[in-house]
Amino acid sequence: MAEYMDVRDYDGNKRGYYVERGRHHHKDWWYLCIHAYVYTPDGKFLIQRRSLEKRYFPGIWDITCGAADMGESSLDAAIREVREELGLDVSGFETHFIGTSHCYDCVNHVYFFKGDFALDDLTLQKEEVMDAKFIDRVELMDFISNSEFKDPEYHNMIENFLVHIFS
Repeated sequence: MAEYMDVRDYDGNKRGYYVERGRHHHKDWWYLCIHAYVYTPDGKFLIQRRSLEKRYFPGIWDITCGAADMGESSLDAAIREVREELGLDVSGFETHFIGTSHCYDCVNHVYFFKGDFALDDLTLQKEEVMDAKFIDRVELMDFISNSEFKDPEYHNMIENFLVHIFS
């Protein structure tokens, strides 16, 4: 069955129409996407390794990310993506929306979810994720700094949030 996404403008506002996922589109069409950082109260951040079967960026380490379905809020999309890819329900976790970034054709809403969990609590969706591990705050900042997909503005947004929660 086909999946659909709302078409948006650069600011993330719905344009009143939708498109089938995977069908591209006009150069001024944007889609609502999410970045979900999941971490423990003692400051362990979860990253995941993309499946080798993925069309884009197979085998790279990343955070949970994905696109919102038609009519879905970014928060609901973030919770859904973490549940689907990692088998972890973060709906009861402390939630922080920290900002918006743009990459390719996505208006990215960035969330941090804080809660108690262990790697053993995860059930990886094999089509999406082949591994997961914890890294600390310093490793997370290095991870973001070295990513070709995360620009300096994105880096600063994450760093400012981390300084805020750990000060």
